[in-house]
Amino acid sequence: MFKKKKEKKEVDLLNGPILPKIISYSLIIMATNLMQMLFNTADMVIVGKFAENGNECLGAVGATSALVSLFLSLFTGFAVGVSVITTHTIGAGDMKGFKETLTTAFSLSILLGAILSILGFIFAEFALTLMGTPDDLLPLATLYLRIYFLCMLPQLFFLYMASILRSLGNTKTPMYMLMVAGVVNVILNLIFVIVCKMNVAGVALATVISQYVSAALLLWHMLKTDSLYKLEKIEFKFFKDKLSKIVAIGIPNAVHGVVISISNVFIQSSLNSFDSIAVTGSSAAANIETYVYHIQSSFHQAGLTFVGQNYGAGKFDRIKKTQRCCYFLVITLGLTFGILAYVFGEPLLSIYIKDGPHYAETVAFGLERMLCICVPYFLCGIIEVQTGLLCGLGKSVSPSVITVFGFCAVRLIWIATMVEKYHTLTMLYACYPVSWLISMILLYFVYLRAKHQLFPKNYKEIRVLRRKKTKEA
Repeated sequence: MFKKKKEKKEVDLLNGPILPKIISYSLIIMATNLMQMLFNTADMVIVGKFAENGNECLGAVGATSALVSLFLSLFTGFAVGVSVITTHTIGAGDMKGFKETLTTAFSLSILLGAILSILGFIFAEFALTLMGTPDDLLPLATLYLRIYFLCMLPQLFFLYMASILRSLGNTKTPMYMLMVAGVVNVILNLIFVIVCKMNVAGVALATVISQYVSAALLLWHMLKTDSLYKLEKIEFKFFKDKLSKIVAIGIPNAVHGVVISISNVFIQSSLNSFDSIAVTGSSAAANIETYVYHIQSSFHQAGLTFVGQNYGAGKFDRIKKTQRCCYFLVITLGLTFGILAYVFGEPLLSIYIKDGPHYAETVAFGLERMLCICVPYFLCGIIEVQTGLLCGLGKSVSPSVITVFGFCAVRLIWIATMVEKYHTLTMLYACYPVSWLISMILLYFVYLRAKHQLFPKNYKEIRVLRRKKTKEA
């Protein structure tokens, strides 16, 4: 096994009780995700409220979100590959393999970040024009996007390196660094937008600087730490076998993210066929849903990390316990926060919806969406856990294929048939829980098949023998 100085921030995932460790691990990731969302919300509020042409600036920044999300989906999938390979090498005690994975991930983040920054800067206007960005928003949106893409290198570096730290059980260090960067981002937003009158350029520049701050902090930590993930030197090198494994796992996850983004475009197009009041209410509800989603998505990373390490160590009984714990937690929290979001829907929606002649009707449309999507959102949480468990076992193609089918094909068929026949918002929103339910059932059978293929047939006997040895010792 590894001989290293273990940091207090690192959680031992191979020994001891599983449930409390999954809770503590997931809560930190949950807090990190929610904190990032709050900082992003602050960006939008500042540019919308304090820029001279606030509404145009807000529209310009919003016009770039789908494009940014699409590009990030392409490359965040490789971070999943990094997590899987890292957890397997850690669990197996393969020090050489871990160091090779670390070096390869470091080099890949720099290469992809540099390529994405250059391409984004050059083709920003072309891509926005292709998306049909309104002419009055195009100049501001192009300016924002060109500056924003300059932060792709530090953003991918932080994403890939943070996935390695989390694979070791260290979720606190990335959170602390993102917290510092978020505060820097908000302060710079206020200075650039209010004092310097830089509108969208100020918001974009603040984001770029804060991303470099978080990346610099993480790099400094990795160079100075005594932990296993210490960077002995900054080395740009790829190890072929590790790169091929990262790519093999990363590509299905990248395709999965992109296709789901595309399916959401079709759903939004169908939503746009209703009146503007319905669209406004739905958009406000969608923002609240995102918080419920991020509360549950932390269990994806928890399931992946715990299963990956224990699979590498051959501790198959702990994989089953991890599965049960993650299901219990994601269902409990998903139902709790989904129902609470709906019960307190009106005051929550009032944060986004301005008081006016159509206020009550707009809130009603938002509540309709929350009832259909927020309340059964725990089904999506179960899918997050299922994909995390399968990725931890090194199975990324089958869950990606199923979720692409469930989240994309099923929804498009539903829109083309049921929504076309019964043109109501409730019928449109129903495509979400229907697609979740179908995907969840299919993924369960895929997990059973993966377990049959990968688990030794006598793993229960191995568990009994291990317990006897532990008692004798």
